[in-house]
Amino acid sequence: MKRVAVFIDYRNCFHLAREVFASKPFPKVTDGQFWPSELAQLLVEKAPVDERRTLTHVGLYTGRPDPRKDAKTAAANSRQLAAWMAKSPTLALKTRALRYPPYRPVSEAEEKGSTSSSRLTRC
Repeated sequence: MKRVAVFIDYRNCFHLAREVFASKPFPKVTDGQFWPSELAQLLVEKAPVDERRTLTHVGLYTGRPDPRKDAKTAAANSRQLAAWMAKSPTLALKTRALRYPPYRPVSEAEEKGSTSSSRLTRC
C-alpha cells in the first residue's frame, strides 16, 4: 500500500472553488470553503482501484489575519483552523501573516504578494 501526502494552498483552492461553484452574482461568505482533510481523502480515494493508497499527511498553507488590524476576521480564522485541526490528526498547518498595504482597506489584505483578485488557474 502506498502512503500519500497532500499539500493544499488554501487561498487558491478557496477562490477557485468560489469561482466555479458559488452562486452568482452575490455569493455567500462561506461559498468556496471546504474541509482540507476531506478534500485530501477524496483525492486519495479517486486513485485507481488496483493502486491502494492511504492518506498519511495533509499539509495546509494559508494566510493568517492580524487581530490588531482585523479582529473579527482573525477570530473567525482561529475558529476555522481549530475546527480543521480537531477533525484531522494528519493535518499540519503552515500559516503566514497577511500583509496590509498602507492606505488600503483591510479587506484588501494580501497573502504572499498576490491579491485576492488575481486570476486562479488550478487548485
